[in-house]
Amino acid sequence: MKRIKIKSPAKINLGLNVIEKRADGYHNIETVFQMINLCDDIIFTESSNDIELHSSSKDIPLDDGNLSYRAARLLREKTGIKKGVSINIDKHIPVSAGLGGGSSNAAVTLLGLNYIWDLKLPRNELISIAKSLGADVPFFLSASCAYGTGRGDEIQNLPVKSSFYVILLNPGCAISTKWVYANLRLNLTRNKRDIKILKFMLIKGNIAEMSSLLFNDLESVVEKKYGIINEMKEALLSAGALGAAMSGSGSTVFGVFKDYPSAEYASSKLKGKGWFLFLAETLTSLQKVYPEEVIV
Repeated sequence: MKRIKIKSPAKINLGLNVIEKRADGYHNIETVFQMINLCDDIIFTESSNDIELHSSSKDIPLDDGNLSYRAARLLREKTGIKKGVSINIDKHIPVSAGLGGGSSNAAVTLLGLNYIWDLKLPRNELISIAKSLGADVPFFLSASCAYGTGRGDEIQNLPVKSSFYVILLNPGCAISTKWVYANLRLNLTRNKRDIKILKFMLIKGNIAEMSSLLFNDLESVVEKKYGIINEMKEALLSAGALGAAMSGSGSTVFGVFKDYPSAEYASSKLKGKGWFLFLAETLTSLQKVYPEEVIV
């Protein structure tokens, strides 16, 4: 029986522009996804039984309400394979926090099962399955940094060579992405910042200039109900962040720092406020997080 342990990384959105509502009820967006080294750990163990899901967290479902479970079920349906698997998720990424934890778990499940079930599916087939699971899932199969369009599921890899440091702050409240988009008023969230310039500065490695261009169209919705979002942003900027923004639909806020000593000093200043705090480094390749044998 095969067994493998894979890290499942979080992401932040360096820029998020909501363009329009689609006929299918979703929204067209453009965003810059960036993987970070805050990770869940997932162990996959091949079995002759059905799909079994276990977790260290009481905050996630262990049935079809879990994206990782659905990914495993869908992969079995698509391939007709009769094998089973035990999936054990050790959670470190906050839940419903705008960090893509569930989407990452689903993507890593596709990678892990492609390996332990010996399916040998190419990346494009896994991405096709990923798109049916969620808008963020394809990113975690594609690149460590990418430009996302459509629902966020059309991915263009960005050749970013330099890592940088961020501090994540989360107040401990889960925010529904569905609620955020339902309350979004596009005419009130038009942002003049150009995501193309942000991408250019990021690729160039000009982190200071890139940090001044961080934005998220969803912030205005979340801040109205959760004033803590702006409070955390101000705390990060006061601690020396070059820029700060909310990730995804919240409730996590991140700040970008010029180097590790600056981030470490800021971390010491921000501890003790009652927020989840994590000092993270961005990832510059999938090889830095996934085992070689699962990358397709």
